[in-house]
Amino acid sequence: MHMRVLSTNLSQPRDFEFQGQKIRSSMIKRPSVDGLIVKKLNIENDIFDAPKYHCREHSVVYAFSWPGLQSYAQVLSLTDIQMGDVGENLSLSELDEAQVFVGDQFQVGEVLLEATSPRIPCSKLNFRFQSKDAQRLFIKHGKSGVYFRVLRPGRIQLGALFQRTHLQEGSPSIQDCYDLLTKRKPIDKELVKSFLRQKAFPDEFREQFQRFLVF
Repeated sequence: MHMRVLSTNLSQPRDFEFQGQKIRSSMIKRPSVDGLIVKKLNIENDIFDAPKYHCREHSVVYAFSWPGLQSYAQVLSLTDIQMGDVGENLSLSELDEAQVFVGDQFQVGEVLLEATSPRIPCSKLNFRFQSKDAQRLFIKHGKSGVYFRVLRPGRIQLGALFQRTHLQEGSPSIQDCYDLLTKRKPIDKELVKSFLRQKAFPDEFREQFQRFLVF
């Protein structure tokens, strides 16, 4: 993969209304021409309405591919999709979740990141895109994007290369995790065990994966 940062994106909470319900969310991020200042536990000026669900060590930076976003837009019959529209901090020229493995490390600008997990879409996508099918079709579409832990803080500029510096040998892929969590594939207990062996795998998923071993 020869990946490059096409857009660096930040968000502020805003109100959404859909089918008679109102929510407040930071789902939409917009390009920052000044790039990102990435800290250990957050990104400067990236504001969440519910930080306790987002500002976690294993999910500070969220990356999604621009081709993946465009193909999702086609599935949802959208014509005005923009970088940052699914809440990604980094819009990349490409990103293959099947070729990113839990514990892989990536250098981008001054920042060193570690891949931890996929993004599991919530129902706020329906509000964002004003469609009752947005969340379901995101799952069906099969591209999750990747969450990263920050190993070394710093600045990320537009156009920076996104380069893997460490391949976690024997680790399962982000795509495998997404497929298990969204029931896109049947439970494979050996695959589940391989996730539980990875130090980079987030605690919030470990309990669910332990339950996979029971059934």
